[in-house]
Amino acid sequence: MIKQIAVERTLLAAWQSITPLFMQKHGSELVPLLQAYEAHRTEMVRLLDKHYTDKLFTKRDRSKLEDILGTMSDDLVTEQSDDELKHIFEKYNDIDFDSVRAEQNDMMRVAMEEILGKELSDDFDPNSPEQIQQHIEAAMRAEDEARQAFQDSQAKRKKSAKTLEKEARQADEAQHATQSLREVYRKLAGALHPDREQDDDEKVRKTALMQRVNAAYGKNDLLQLLELQLEIEQIDPAQLNTLSDERLKHYNRILKEQLAELRAEIDDIEFSFKMDFNIPPFQPLSPTELIPTLERDIADFKLSIEQIKAQLIEFENPKAVKTWLKNYRQAKQPSNLEDIFMDEIRF
Repeated sequence: MIKQIAVERTLLAAWQSITPLFMQKHGSELVPLLQAYEAHRTEMVRLLDKHYTDKLFTKRDRSKLEDILGTMSDDLVTEQSDDELKHIFEKYNDIDFDSVRAEQNDMMRVAMEEILGKELSDDFDPNSPEQIQQHIEAAMRAEDEARQAFQDSQAKRKKSAKTLEKEARQADEAQHATQSLREVYRKLAGALHPDREQDDDEKVRKTALMQRVNAAYGKNDLLQLLELQLEIEQIDPAQLNTLSDERLKHYNRILKEQLAELRAEIDDIEFSFKMDFNIPPFQPLSPTELIPTLERDIADFKLSIEQIKAQLIEFENPKAVKTWLKNYRQAKQPSNLEDIFMDEIRF
């Protein structure tokens, strides 16, 4: 149990230290690149749309441009409130943008209502991660409250002899566990009480240790109290192997609660992080990989920006567009600009 807690403590510390660093680096380095990249993509859409009617292009060329502009404008107009982009989207997709988005929002609303098990208000925005997170957290709280209400109602019912016996045993175990915690605390307090120390330097050291003892006891942190006992050599590590089964049982009960609290705290941090950055809830994440992954994304976007900037200059000439279109594979049906301008025209 102590080893498991040590692992979870390390993981929690990693999340707590990496998250603010990631958010700062993401906001100061990646977000400006994303914005610049989106601006260049928008410029590319407008440029290709301007060339579309050029007499240089054949019917086949225009068919390819329709595919490209339909896909690119769809990706961009979703993120921007731009009437010109909306017009380009409708021009090359032959559908009404507002109707499509309303239908998609209705589908997302239905999906969220099925997940949450309740109807959502008219002002709910299915495209808002903040609102989705708020509704999920509210649903979780409601579920916890309903579970507690059920448990309370069950507690009011007449209990069987077996149930009473089980509750008495659990209460007895809890009492013993508390006593075990209290015993460790008393031993530490007796050894570290600064008022009993005459040496000034030793009194300062014991005062600091006693503050740690009080903090650990206030949180029912048995593990920290045991570690403090080892630190001041109040117990030998080998002594833990000689504890009675009953004492170990009480220690493990407290440690199990600490482990559950640690895991719940980690889950909360990870869930909030995924919601903030639109990451699927079941996708595994390692805090140690966040910064390296972010740095790779930053490097990739810097390269992509340089590529699309060069392509914009080249594509001012419609002949360059026509040459590029010869190698464009229309059947590929690219899903976004990366497929079009990172695979097809990589230098």
